[in-house]
Amino acid sequence: MKLYYFSRSGESEEIARLIAESNHVEMHRIDDKKNWDGKINFLKAGAMASKREQLPIEYQKSCNDEDIVLVFPLWASTFPPAIRSFLQDFDTTKITAVILSAATSLNVKEMNLFLKVYEIKGKDKKPPEELL
Repeated sequence: MKLYYFSRSGESEEIARLIAESNHVEMHRIDDKKNWDGKINFLKAGAMASKREQLPIEYQKSCNDEDIVLVFPLWASTFPPAIRSFLQDFDTTKITAVILSAATSLNVKEMNLFLKVYEIKGKDKKPPEELL
């Protein structure tokens, strides 16, 4: 298993860390080289996500035949631009998605792209038991 994560606030990184420790695997950051801090950048991030934009990203490449766990936040009820870019490089049917959100859910069409989807909602963010 390969474990990748994208995090703006650090919450997805923390969930990825817990999954990585439990499974004795390395976690790999997906980096879009953007500073998303502050209210203006938060709004820009949501606008880019809702327009389904992509960004150039950096991450450690993997063999396409490995199962992947991908941890990321939901932005404007969809993928962040960095995740949209990441998904272009992989067979999404081999990806287990762990999605963090405050209240919204990923739409059914996007959910069906993945092997499995775990949604973590609300304030008490814990990794799914099946991945620990």
